[in-house]
Amino acid sequence: MPRLMHALPALALAALAMVQGCARHECCSKSSSASLNYVDLPPIERGKITAEVAGDTLPEVPPPAPTYVALSAAEAQCLAVEHSMLGNLLDKEQGAVCCKDLKHGDHAARCVVNKVLAAAAREARNKDGANAMKLYYGIAEVEAGLDAIDDSAPLIDDVLAKADELKAGELSVPFDRTEFERQRSVLIAKRADLEARRAKMNAQLRGLLGMPSTPADDYFWPTEPLTLTTTALDAETEVGYGLATRPQLVLLRELPNCGATTGLDAVRELLSASGAGLGMKTKLAALKLKALCDGHSKCEPCARQGQLAELALSRENSISSEIRAAVAGIQARRRQAIEAQQQVDSWTLRLSQLEELRTTGASSFIDVNAGKLHLIEAKQAVVSAVAELKRAEAELHELEGAIVAECGK
Repeated sequence: MPRLMHALPALALAALAMVQGCARHECCSKSSSASLNYVDLPPIERGKITAEVAGDTLPEVPPPAPTYVALSAAEAQCLAVEHSMLGNLLDKEQGAVCCKDLKHGDHAARCVVNKVLAAAAREARNKDGANAMKLYYGIAEVEAGLDAIDDSAPLIDDVLAKADELKAGELSVPFDRTEFERQRSVLIAKRADLEARRAKMNAQLRGLLGMPSTPADDYFWPTEPLTLTTTALDAETEVGYGLATRPQLVLLRELPNCGATTGLDAVRELLSASGAGLGMKTKLAALKLKALCDGHSKCEPCARQGQLAELALSRENSISSEIRAAVAGIQARRRQAIEAQQQVDSWTLRLSQLEELRTTGASSFIDVNAGKLHLIEAKQAVVSAVAELKRAEAELHELEGAIVAECGK
């Protein structure tokens, strides 16, 4: 079964459709015997796909150094919650119909519609806030990666310069110079990749925060320290919290209590968003319900209440499972970060030993520089592990519906 409101666009579209009163047109084909025109493509043997870059290709002029603006994690989360485009549209939709213009019997039905719209708005804000957090820590990881490249490049250049110096003095080079040339080439390519990712993620985050784009946009500088959270998580406690706060679950529990005869159109739309065939209002469906309920006039409202109860139970089970998996993922990411830090400690000790051995001639500057490169790589692995942990925590809060609550919304 599709995830109702976890796949937010389906609920949002259904909620908007409830109040827009758009005419529904039956689509009839002009000809039932219409045929498609197929194109016959020639057969071909499998070959090899390669790429070529001309050796005389001129490098592009590098862009100017970026400028930054400070951004905290809380600001990223709550600005995205506040400026959620879909959330704001759904909130405004609640006031699109004036209560004074409604007939007396329509007020209760409108109440149901507004409950659905309010839940959809909170789900939208919850999702956008979580996405902003994931982008925020992704940007932090990319910026740390660029720093690692800046720290590594001089070490490689130092080795290459030493090789050139030995070669100029007609001395043998006691290491493979081409290996360090390849490492330098890898760094240049990696920098280009990180710069492209940085530009894309900043643009996406700027959109989520409701900031207009200009030709000279500043980049965000994440000010939140990347620290390992040590608070123990209990999966069942997190499940209990999520079941109590997730907007879609609160809605599904409230709707059956809104009255058996009110808001049927809203309920039908809500059910239709959860799966094909649900919520249909057709003559055939009415006949089936009438036969099933022995002709009672309140047959459909009772049936809809039963469907909502089953849907709520299904979503509770699904979300509970996802929260438990998210908690397990966070615990695994913590172990990963701890192991990464142990690698840093190991390379720090090894580098100290290499520098000490160099004073006695038992190691060379090549060994020392290689050790420094390994240490930089290990430190970047810690940053990546902690950033991934933070993204996993944002995912847990999204599943729980906590993102909006944390921003006081």
